[in-house]
Amino acid sequence: MNVKQGRGKKIGNLVASVVLSVIMALVFYLGATQVEGSEGVDLIGGTIYTLVLSLIIFLALVPRIAARFSRRGSMTSSN
Repeated sequence: MNVKQGRGKKIGNLVASVVLSVIMALVFYLGATQVEGSEGVDLIGGTIYTLVLSLIIFLALVPRIAARFSRRGSMTSSN
């Protein structure tokens, strides 16, 4: 693997992590708007908290999952 391929994988992992985090934040926001008595500050604060927490989690998990799938792909293609 050359440097450009490695950099492309890192960018891809970052994009996947951010997209998944934004989806989680939107799911939280849409769920929270269904609850009566939720104020705007609570919705925004909870959404930001969910976004940051999911970014931390997905930035750690996505590269590991991608590496696991790329290893499986290389094992099945060589057989």
